[in-house]
Amino acid sequence: MPAILTRAKTLRHFYERDYLTMHPDLDVGDVQLKFEALRGLIDQTLTRNPGRIKQVFEIGCGSGTLLQRVSDHVKAQGIGVDISASILAQAKRMTTGLSFVQANAERLPLALERCDLVLFADLVEHVPHPKQFLEGLRSAKQIVMLVPLESGWIADAIHYYRRLVGKPTTRETCGHLHRWNRGTALRLIRSAGLRLLAFEVRKWKWTQYTTWRGRLYGDLSKTLYRAWPWLHQRLFGGYALLALCRADRGD
Repeated sequence: MPAILTRAKTLRHFYERDYLTMHPDLDVGDVQLKFEALRGLIDQTLTRNPGRIKQVFEIGCGSGTLLQRVSDHVKAQGIGVDISASILAQAKRMTTGLSFVQANAERLPLALERCDLVLFADLVEHVPHPKQFLEGLRSAKQIVMLVPLESGWIADAIHYYRRLVGKPTTRETCGHLHRWNRGTALRLIRSAGLRLLAFEVRKWKWTQYTTWRGRLYGDLSKTLYRAWPWLHQRLFGGYALLALCRADRGD
């Protein structure tokens, strides 16, 4: 894990400067894909609590455009939190009718029990202590999350080889500190004291490669995915876990 991203001060500095350089569009292009992926779980929250979703709280809101889509969909107030003041300044320009709070995801200043729905997508891999982060959400009424599943035997071997020889990895340069597969992600959620009310695993975005080695890797990945999806998941990763949770109170 890069040491620069394990301390609160340096973590904030990374997202104020380096992250915006690497992702100047704040992944706005992924918002529709994320919303469509999560909409089924979000609709389940409406079914479970008809007329009671008054407030949606997104952690790691980035541009705020996903929060805008979700809050408009459920007709609720939207509150976004992000560690970066620079990112939040852009979010305020790109959205309307939302409120924003600057805070570290592991030190949330808001009373989550007052929020009807807590949301985050592509976040938990960025926090230094994911289990503690999830444990801090146990007072929330409902949690909808998207967790990328990047871990696979071949993907991990390439990743750790690049680290060993000192070559940059896209996962570290965009701030990803952790890697999961389906089993380890589900165990993480349960170990934090959260109950899975519903979840699914689906194929996530295909990576576009430019080198011949990368294109060969990508073609092999796609071919295996069409033939044996379960084996593809084990070898290459590249999936997402979509989950609806609440605190496991033993009832």
